[in-house]
Amino acid sequence: METYLNQIIQLSSNLLEKIESSDLETFEAYTEQRDELFAKLQELTPTKEQVEKLQPLVRQIQSQDTIIVSRMTQLQQEASDELNKLKVSQRSRSMYESSVGNDDSMFFDLKR
Repeated sequence: METYLNQIIQLSSNLLEKIESSDLETFEAYTEQRDELFAKLQELTPTKEQVEKLQPLVRQIQSQDTIIVSRMTQLQQEASDELNKLKVSQRSRSMYESSVGNDDSMFFDLKR
């Protein structure tokens, strides 16, 4: 059990070292690896003594999670902002294209 917790701490520490330059794919890989480790942890049944002994490791994981979740939220907000900009530009372009091409007026050029 302690091994899995230490692996989670190491995984989180590795991510925290490069968190500012991390992209969504990095976070996705981190999450998948972390989920695998937590799945293994859930298969185990710790004793009360183990729970007490491992509390500092759990607290360390929680403190790392706060920073990681904050960065993930920031990336999510940035992606949402970019998506909104894209939607606005598509809407503007479609309004322009529909008004230019669907004109029912006719032009007559008369030579004098």
